[in-house]
Parts: sequence; structure tokens; C-alpha cells
Amino acid sequence: MRADWKPPRAFRDTISSLYGAEGRAWLAGLPALVGAYADAHGLTVGEPYPLSYNFVASADAADGTGHVVKAAPPGAETAAREAAVLAAWQGRGATRLHHHDPDARIMLLERAEPGYTAETLADATWPPRAAALGIKADDAAATRALAASMRGLWQPAPEALAVPGTTDTVRIPEVVEYAEDFDWYADTHPAAGPLDPDLFAAARGLFRDLASAPHAGLLLHGDLHHGNLLHATRDGAPAWLAIDPKGLRGDPGFDTAVMLWNPGLLPSRSTGCGAARILDSRIGVLAEELDGAVPGADLGRDMLTMWGFVVAVLSAVWDVQDATLPESGKPEVMHVAWMLYSSL
Repeated sequence: MRADWKPPRAFRDTISSLYGAEGRAWLAGLPALVGAYADAHGLTVGEPYPLSYNFVASADAADGTGHVVKAAPPGAETAAREAAVLAAWQGRGATRLHHHDPDARIMLLERAEPGYTAETLADATWPPRAAALGIKADDAAATRALAASMRGLWQPAPEALAVPGTTDTVRIPEVVEYAEDFDWYADTHPAAGPLDPDLFAAARGLFRDLASAPHAGLLLHGDLHHGNLLHATRDGAPAWLAIDPKGLRGDPGFDTAVMLWNPGLLPSRSTGCGAARILDSRIGVLAEELDGAVPGADLGRDMLTMWGFVVAVLSAVWDVQDATLPESGKPEVMHVAWMLYSSL
């Protein structure tokens, strides 16, 4: 990282918008903060990746080992939880945590190389992107990679995990708590709203049943989509590693949902043409690959479809909360919700 490095403008704007004066002060001290951490650990830090919410850059140790340095801004509530979750996984299905500085909110992580995402592997809508890396776009292969990561991640979770580098623990939120978001939407849109009322009502009722299932005590990623899975070489063998966990406690079906429509279904999502086939294929591959992953848990096609439906509607609720709707005022993910619901 150059001595005159400054955070990119888009990154500065995002942090300033989210965290105000505290965020701007953190940005001003970021080069010195990262420099001091690098000196303390004998690292040479490269240029930062073009991300929005955290500082992330490659870093090389003196012995040539590749790492990633990740620094979270003040007010990033999930930073300690992310470190705790990665430490609990110990590299099973995810990138390894090598060190955590809780005061500086910095993590030293395993670097995934070559590091392209499962989105690149799945992106048959733009094959040249995959071809440039010498790979062939294969949506089913990307789905299998995500399923393999899930098998490594899912394990019994306590209500709290130890925060590495401290004597503290951090609470792991439960999936069932997202019922509050369904309640929020119902309270703020008692009449007309941007979501189809019948789909919303069906998802709201079904969500509580699914989230309270007997296998609701597993440690989940919480946001496992194609962009959060990186291709790597570990111990001389190819591997796929999850990054950026939110850390949740709940039924494993929740973790299978978001990847169904990410990367975006898809050039044809406005009409639904072709998207239904992709959804059906992904659900079929997941059901096959996850058979027996959690003894006694139902991860068959029907259950995965139900989870996809309720989380699609939940994602639409979040779009309404965040005011990130398209010009139509209707969350695009509701197209996915409708397709999944109609197949139940």
C-alpha cells in the first residue's frame, strides 16, 4: 500500500453516510492504523479491494504467505461476531482467521487464491468473464460448491461465542428474530403496500413455523450467496471458502435461500423467462448435495423451496425498510417469491 494512500471516494462516502463524524475520523486515521498493524505483524499490505463497508486488502508475510487484512469501522456491530464465528469454524468451509485485534477491529485472514467468486463460475449470462480465468461457466458446479461450504459451516451453536483476543463473548442472533421484520411491515403497511398482500401473509405465517423447527440451533453463515464464496487452493488442493459471515443461529434451510437468486436471476428476471428453470435446477442440486448433511433435518426439495420463498419475501421487506426499491416501487425479488410459491 502506497505511503500516500487514501480511502477511495466511494468508500469514504459510504462510511461517512453510515457513521458520520466518527466514521470520518476513522477514515482519516485508517492509513496509520493499518500501517501500525502491518508493522506489528511483519506484513506488506497491497492495494485495497474495491469494497463498500470494510477496509480489505491483500497482505504478504515475510515468508511469502498470503493473507488478507480486514478493518471494520467504529459502529460496525457485527465485526466481533464475524471474528467469533470464523474462529469457531476453524477453516471448515470458510476462510481461516489467523489473528484478531479487537481494539483496532482488525482481522488477519487466510487469502483465497485465485480468489474468484462462485458468481463468476455461475455467470453463464456473461461467459467471457469465466473464460478470461480459464474456466467454463457452470451454474450447477457453483451450486455444488455452495453446498459443500454449507456442510462445513453447519455445526451446533451455543447462544454466545468467545471473541478471539478477548475474554468477552458475543451473542449469536437467532433466525426466528427476523419475524420482527415481518411484524414491522405489517404494522407500517396495514392497507396497501409495495408487497403482494397474499404472498406476504403466506410467507409471514410460514416463516415462524420454519424458523422454529427442531434443527434451529445450528451455526449459520447468514448471507451465503455466490459473491461470498471464493475459490482457493488449500494444502495443494482446490477449495471453496465462505467469507463475510453475519453469524446466525437457526435452521440450516435459512442458509440455502439467498443463493437461489444470487447472482441476479438473471437477465430475464423482469419477465421470469428462464428464471424458473434456474431456480428448479439449483434447488434440485442442493437437495441432492445436502442429503444427510444434518442428520434428521429435512433439506429436500419442498423444504428448500419453502425456505427460498419466505426468505425472498423477507428480503423484499428489507428492501422496503432500506428504501432501495426500483423505480416501479416493487422489490424485484418478489418475482422470485412468486415463482417459488407457485411451485409449492
